[in-house]
Amino acid sequence: MMIHDEQELPAEPAQSVKAQIRATQSSKLPIDEEETQKKAVVLVTTQPQRLHATPPLIVVRSLKKTYQEKTTNRLALNDISLHVERGEFVVVTGPSGAGKSTLLHILGCMTQPSDGAYWLAESMINLFPRDKLATLRNQHIGFIFEEPGLFPRVSALKNVAQPLLYAGFSEAEQKRRAQKVLEVVGLGARLLYTPERLSAGQRQRVALARALVNSPSLLLADEPTGNMDIRSGREIIAVLQALNQRKLTIVLATQNVDLAVYAKRHVILRDGSIVSDEPVSSTHMALDELEQTPPVVSIVKDKVFPAHVQIQEETL
Repeated sequence: MMIHDEQELPAEPAQSVKAQIRATQSSKLPIDEEETQKKAVVLVTTQPQRLHATPPLIVVRSLKKTYQEKTTNRLALNDISLHVERGEFVVVTGPSGAGKSTLLHILGCMTQPSDGAYWLAESMINLFPRDKLATLRNQHIGFIFEEPGLFPRVSALKNVAQPLLYAGFSEAEQKRRAQKVLEVVGLGARLLYTPERLSAGQRQRVALARALVNSPSLLLADEPTGNMDIRSGREIIAVLQALNQRKLTIVLATQNVDLAVYAKRHVILRDGSIVSDEPVSSTHMALDELEQTPPVVSIVKDKVFPAHVQIQEETL
C-alpha cells in the first residue's frame, strides 16, 4: 500500500522543512508554547488532511537523517514518507544498515530527523522541546529491543515499574500496576526473579510488560525476537498480535523477512529508502503455529487485562 501525497500527506513545501522550522523559530513568536507551536506549524507546512473519521496515528513526510562520520556524512534515511493508521501492525524489513532502527528511533522521539516532518496523533513532533519529548516517550510510547535492557540485579517487578517511577506514581501504585502487567504476560509467579534467573523468552516478556505498563498508544519493537529460539519468538509474536487485536498500534523492525506474514502491512527499506509498502495478503496467526498454547498467550487471547492496561485512544 504505497502512500500517495494527495491522499494523506501535506503538499511538498517549496524549501526544506528543516529550513522553514529554523526560520520559524528565529521569528518573533509569542512565548506561550502552544501558541508558538500553532503558528509554527502553519508557517512550516500544511498539516495532513483529515480524510477519515480517525486520522492516522503516524504521518511522516520527506524524512531524512544524516550522521556525521569523521570527514563524511552518512545518509541513514532518504526522503521517507508514510503513514500508520491507528491499530495497524506494520513490519519494517531490510538488510543491516537499511535504516530500520533509525526510523524507529525517530518514530519513538529518541532522535530528531535532519529534515522532514513527523506528526504523531496530529502533533508535529519536530517542534517539541526535549522535556516534552521525554514526557511523550514515557506516557505514550512503548519500546522493545533485541536486548531487553533490564537491570540485572533488580527483580522483574521493579524492572517493569521503572517507567511508573519516572511518571511520578506512588510506590504502592507502581507495585500494583507492574504486578498486574507481569500477570498479563504470564510471569505472575516470577515477580521477584532477577533477569539472570529467567530464560531469554521470559526476559523479553519482562521487557514487553515494561513497555505496556503505561498503556502506550504506540509500541515500537526493534528485533524483539532476534535472540530467541523459534518457539519463544513465536510466543512473543502471538502476544503482539493479541495486543494488536485490542487496537494497539505496533511497528516492528527486523531483518527476518519471515516475520512479515504476522503483520497487516509490510514495508521494505533499502539504503535508507522505502522500496515497497504493501498490505499483507494473508496474515498468519502465530498462535496457530504453536503446538501447545503457552499460558501467556491464553491470558492475552482471553483478554484478561487489568483495568489500567487499556490502549490509549485520545490524541497526545
